[in-house]
Amino acid sequence: MKKLTILAILLTASISGVAEAKTDFIYRQSNNPANYVKVVGISKSEAKTLNLNQPYTFTEGQIADILRSMRFSRTALFTDKVKTRRIFEEEYIEKYTPYLVKAFQEAGPNDMVYFSLVQKRPYYVIRDDKLTQVAMWVTGQELHMRFDKTEAKLLGDYAARTPEGKKMRMDAKGLRISLEPQQAQKFAFDSTQEVIVDINSDWAAIVTKIEDDEEQLRKQLEYEKARGSKRQRLKAQMEAEGQAPTTAAPVSDKDRKSAEARLSELKSLKDKGLISEKDYNAKKEEILQNL
Repeated sequence: MKKLTILAILLTASISGVAEAKTDFIYRQSNNPANYVKVVGISKSEAKTLNLNQPYTFTEGQIADILRSMRFSRTALFTDKVKTRRIFEEEYIEKYTPYLVKAFQEAGPNDMVYFSLVQKRPYYVIRDDKLTQVAMWVTGQELHMRFDKTEAKLLGDYAARTPEGKKMRMDAKGLRISLEPQQAQKFAFDSTQEVIVDINSDWAAIVTKIEDDEEQLRKQLEYEKARGSKRQRLKAQMEAEGQAPTTAAPVSDKDRKSAEARLSELKSLKDKGLISEKDYNAKKEEILQNL
């Protein structure tokens, strides 16, 4: 009788422990199980270690701008060329932000928020669906984002609610992918797959700066590409006319350093608001052309 009583107590404790674990879907796409936002219970010991500050009230603007700021880099196959781009596209940010805000409002001190979505990134006319899955939680005034999958390529009928479809989602991997922390972001101490975000930063301003810097880089690359194409056309024309193409004199270290100093001074003037963006770009192009 005593043994039965002990077994009953153990069974009750076991059932109680299972009952504490919860999964509450805030959003779940009916025709694609890879798209969801949910609140998942974790063990009390893990929650105590993480020292969770939840529930937490985010504004939609905070969450949207944090997602807009996230970047990853991909190394091209067979080359060392690295391309950096946004992790989350705008249409998915607008769709999922309200669900994430609600999830953190409903998450308790023993919960995590899980976020999974498929972004369709077609390559010309070829289907190219990519899966990103993130575990999220708040500690103090920091948002932790652990990327379990980033831009993982999906194959076959991955949206099927079958063991085969589930296996395809689980096996999906992102190749040659690296997270790139931006301003007010940092890696966790022990993982480059977990990004820690300072919630109280001015995320609208940070996103504006990131996008402005990327636009300047894009224009600079276009300019350099155009200069290269112009030189190639001139060389081809001279060769067709039987002329020997002239070789431009190499830029001296003195001239290069002088140009770098002028560019640095010019950027400082723009950052202080002393010259307009238009004047800055025009003067920068003039300095580069004189090299």
